[in-house]
Amino acid sequence: MSGTSDEEDIWFDYQLIGQKTISIRLAHQANYDVIFYEINYPEELASTIELMDFVTGSFYMKSRHSV
Repeated sequence: MSGTSDEEDIWFDYQLIGQKTISIRLAHQANYDVIFYEINYPEELASTIELMDFVTGSFYMKSRHSV
């Protein structure tokens, strides 16, 4: 896909800080429901992150504010 913020290297960086820190980078495809993401996490969280990746990749995520 061309014209993505991923392709243009425009990322939005977030950190989830708790007992362990998870770093998330997001980019999107304008005018589409596509979100690119990178997640950096400690190895001991691998199974949890893999489950989250499966769920978000396998199901349509809909905002409760969507019409």
